[in-house]
Amino acid sequence: MTLCVVTSRESDTQFVQSLLHSRKLAPVRFFTSKNSSSAHSLARSIVGIKQYPVALILGTDVYEPTQVEERRRFLEAMLDEAAPRDQWELILLVPEMETIFFQIPGLIEALGLPSPSEVQRERAKHQPRAVLIELLSKASGRGSLDWPSWFRKTLPRLPHDKLWRLKPFNQLQHFLEQHQHRSETGHPSPR
Repeated sequence: MTLCVVTSRESDTQFVQSLLHSRKLAPVRFFTSKNSSSAHSLARSIVGIKQYPVALILGTDVYEPTQVEERRRFLEAMLDEAAPRDQWELILLVPEMETIFFQIPGLIEALGLPSPSEVQRERAKHQPRAVLIELLSKASGRGSLDWPSWFRKTLPRLPHDKLWRLKPFNQLQHFLEQHQHRSETGHPSPR
């Protein structure tokens, strides 16, 4: 059985690949779309037409809880039209993947970045990538930097054991393990 993960950003795909590399899970095919809308459409096609289990991982781009919930309901309804609920998993990152850098105490400093100020911590709730880039600029002493390169180099240094405990990644692991077990026991989920 082919397990699939769809994201809307290359850095999100790289992040999840790095995380999965630290676990012994069945092979996963990754698809990266250009934006959230095309990622959602691709996930629907994979699960509905190809009939492969799919995890759709998206940033919400919003922080307000009612907007996040409204987005979740819309995406779930669209995925539900394409396939039974046990064939897909929606993982929303509020507001984007880089939020996790601020959820593990001491992680930013462990990566050699300066501690964020209280104002930066507050801004990181809405713009975590922008705050990380500011901190990286400050640490490097340069105004411009190669964010994607730094991000790729940082992935192996992240504490994967702690990341797996965070809700989005715990949710992903559960979904993948469930489908891996079904595949190994010869009990695919009902269609």
